[in-house]
Amino acid sequence: MRFASVSCIGCGNMGSAFMRSIARAFPDVSRCAFDTDTEKLKAMDASPCTDERDAASKGDIIILAVKPQVLSQVCVKLTSLENRRYVSLAPGFTTAQLSAMLGTRDVVRFMPTIAAAVSASPVAVCWDEADPPDWSGDALELAGCAGTAMHIPESLMASFIGVSGSGIAYVLQFIHALALGGVQAGLPYRRAVELASATLSGAAALLEETGAHPAELVTQVTSPGGTTIEGIHALEEGGFTASVMNAVTRSARKSETFSKPPGDTAP
Repeated sequence: MRFASVSCIGCGNMGSAFMRSIARAFPDVSRCAFDTDTEKLKAMDASPCTDERDAASKGDIIILAVKPQVLSQVCVKLTSLENRRYVSLAPGFTTAQLSAMLGTRDVVRFMPTIAAAVSASPVAVCWDEADPPDWSGDALELAGCAGTAMHIPESLMASFIGVSGSGIAYVLQFIHALALGGVQAGLPYRRAVELASATLSGAAALLEETGAHPAELVTQVTSPGGTTIEGIHALEEGGFTASVMNAVTRSARKSETFSKPPGDTAP
């Protein structure tokens, strides 16, 4: 590890979640942060900075965790800083675009989920494959503190966002829906949430442990004329599989639009 300090610009859900994971994994690394929302800044597990440049000047690695709609405005304020290493959490902006905006090739992209707050997030990591940063090892180590770091080609980043970055919301929505079904069947909501969460965790553990195809496991618990096939039929009547696939692809496409000028609808 070749970094002693990390700065975060942007103290929203993702930035604060990532900084909490850094605090747990690297307690000796100093942390500072800046956000225009002073209340969010006060709640951050980091020393407050006066502005974006102040934060960037104090970190060996600077995490850009602002909303994509304001990322370019923030980058303009940092262009004259030298020897800075940046990690962007914003979807849609490529490493080439970020490098142009920041005036440096030392740019890496991360895509975690809010599960970074409990160090349980997959974290996609990408950089310019034609000119990898000499601190790529540090980048992977930093990403790993939030869960599991996965180096992927940048061309797959939008797909990762659709499945994981945004997908955690679909999973939480499914748990909520499953719990509501439990309430309808007579369970108290909190108990139904507990049961739905445990069921989801068990399914994930079974997949990881066995390496089986999900469909293979589904067939093992689906008896002819039984309760499970009745429920699966109800899901498909509502377009369950197609709806999930559409959610992933629409999220992936949306992530690619943030860096386009207003009115630009080109693919």
